[in-house]
Amino acid sequence: MRRLRLLPLVLAVLLIEGSVPAAPMDRGSALDRQLVRELRATFPRLKALLAEDQPDQEQMRATLMRLLDSIPDSPPERQPVLLLAADRLAAGLWVGWQPASSWKPQRKRLPGYQLTYEWVPRQARWAYMRDLQRRVWENYADTEWGELTFVLLTNQGWDTSSTCANGRDQFREVIQRGEEFLAARAESPHRMEVMFALAQAYETWFSLGQASGSEGGPAYQQGADEARAKAVVYYNQVVQAAPKSEQAAYAQQRLSRLKLSLDTNQRRFYCTYN
Repeated sequence: MRRLRLLPLVLAVLLIEGSVPAAPMDRGSALDRQLVRELRATFPRLKALLAEDQPDQEQMRATLMRLLDSIPDSPPERQPVLLLAADRLAAGLWVGWQPASSWKPQRKRLPGYQLTYEWVPRQARWAYMRDLQRRVWENYADTEWGELTFVLLTNQGWDTSSTCANGRDQFREVIQRGEEFLAARAESPHRMEVMFALAQAYETWFSLGQASGSEGGPAYQQGADEARAKAVVYYNQVVQAAPKSEQAAYAQQRLSRLKLSLDTNQRRFYCTYN
């Protein structure tokens, strides 16, 4: 793997007047706190960079470079946490505004690390495609960090673009991957989170089956009642697994309508590009 030496040039993230911030991050999240605990000794600035609403961009870029440069020489068990920390910083960078036509495709990807920024015309910004998250899942799926990344990707509908690049029906991939995860990982500490996402995915399918106009149609009506039944099963399992959690409270609200076959207008895993 090549070391990253030309990051400022290739990424073109110089702060200039008129810069547009990337998509808002959930700063100070449980994941951020976990990353800080793991890396505070070698990356002391990470805590502030992941917690501040307007982190210093020079520090952000410098720390991102250090993280990426440290990965090839790090033990395999340490590499996924470094990748996830780098992913969080890459998502928080402000990318200098430029017309899409001026940033040639070959400059979208960083050598070796393949960090991709996609131009989002309606938002007039470059959006990071979360390449490093996918790399963690693909290469470290059997680690705790790998399973945590599975949950992150699931909650994004397995579409890390900002333009619904994989189509509107995110619920279908969430269902396929989520069912495979539960079947293969009976002892995973993240089963409840996956069950909750599955419940929402099946509920999305059911609700779309009740819709009319551009959101409805035979593609959603077929299997919608079975999807409702599956949503009920998974919401019930969430309540049983963590009865005092926020997810359980949410599940109880949804169950009251789903059991009566009433539409819930769920669109959690139905992608719309605005």
